[in-house]
Amino acid sequence: PERKIDTSRPLAQKPIEWNYVTFDEALALGKKANKPVFVDVMAFWCVWCYRMDYYTYPDAEVAASLSGDFIPVKIIQEQARGEDYTRVIEELKKLTNSGGIPAMGVFSGDGALLHAISGWKPPVEFVTELQTALGKR
Repeated sequence: PERKIDTSRPLAQKPIEWNYVTFDEALALGKKANKPVFVDVMAFWCVWCYRMDYYTYPDAEVAASLSGDFIPVKIIQEQARGEDYTRVIEELKKLTNSGGIPAMGVFSGDGALLHAISGWKPPVEFVTELQTALGKR
């Protein structure tokens, strides 16, 4: 209750199909699909990242938007190839003034940062962030 999580919200029938690719591969996927790329930057030690995975991403409205409107990508600190993790965090820091995780961003297929989201968000707030990233708010 103190986190304002509405557990009565419907859960997704189909989970988000995350792409575990490099940042450049993610941009190529976005360009090919003509969709913005949603990048979730996380680490195995990050409790708040797991809360996104457990509370936010399974939400039906969140999953439908990420799966339908974006190319969803995860970059995991411990598994990132090359400088991908640092590269994305530095881009996100430009808009959020935070270098912490969870950190999420929406990028064009050309790599331009369109919208940054920092920290854990409950589903209702997260849907608003996604709508803002799509220019619907």
